[in-house]
Amino acid sequence: MMDSALRLALTQDSVTPLMLLEIAFKNGTTRVHSGLGEIIFEGQKFLGLGDIGKVSVIRQESGDRPDRLNLTLSSFDDSVRGEALEARYVGQPVKLWLAVLDDDWRIKASQMIWRGSISDGGVTVGENNQITLTVSNRLEDWDKARPDRYTDESQNSRHPGDRIFIYMPAMAEYPIYWGSEKSSIPLKDSV
Repeated sequence: MMDSALRLALTQDSVTPLMLLEIAFKNGTTRVHSGLGEIIFEGQKFLGLGDIGKVSVIRQESGDRPDRLNLTLSSFDDSVRGEALEARYVGQPVKLWLAVLDDDWRIKASQMIWRGSISDGGVTVGENNQITLTVSNRLEDWDKARPDRYTDESQNSRHPGDRIFIYMPAMAEYPIYWGSEKSSIPLKDSV
């Protein structure tokens, strides 16, 4: 749902939209925007990329399907390409805002339109030099398998000596008769 101040700002006769992007890499946070120069937003300095940075079409469909978008940086030198190849960026958080500038080039209204993490990335060298990061929203995390289980073995590997799940298999299989004397669970016999 679009913020009312942003909606109003976008309906004006003269509109200057701006995309702001924040990526929290392990070696530091990168903040850029789609314009030129520096802009202060939420107390942080964002550097302008102009035409060398691109964001793919953002599709926000209803339902439980994860959405993805591509962030592309083109026309860069060899040092930037080398850093991109060595970077460990998968899983790093990403935020994307849509903003509208006033006549004095200050942000009049803004709204976060994407929040997720980097799921993949790559470098293309040749006629079109570019770095592309694929960013997915948090719904994609729901499809990932979790390494831990609610078992005695899993709990004991994380916290040696903690036996809170020792009776879990017996509890899962035992029928419970509420309000009856038959409902007591013979835990000592199950281990």
